[in-house]
Amino acid sequence: MFMLRSDGRAYDQVRPIKVEYDVFGYADASVLFQIGDTKVFVSVSLQDNVPKFLKGRGHGWLTGEYAMLPSATKIRSQRDSSSS
Repeated sequence: MFMLRSDGRAYDQVRPIKVEYDVFGYADASVLFQIGDTKVFVSVSLQDNVPKFLKGRGHGWLTGEYAMLPSATKIRSQRDSSSS
């Protein structure tokens, strides 16, 4: 028996994937990744320094931040940055 998902896709079929590069003008690199209705914006900023505790050790530093936009879901969510 062949079953379909509620959107008409087969259970082993992935949603359409779309990737756009350089979507933010001032970022060192940026991407808009889309899979179905899910959209993820990613931007990269490069700096020539590290936190004080790593200076002179020959190591790099990578950090990340995540935030869901308030209207990304049916019920509006509050952004972490606006709750403090």
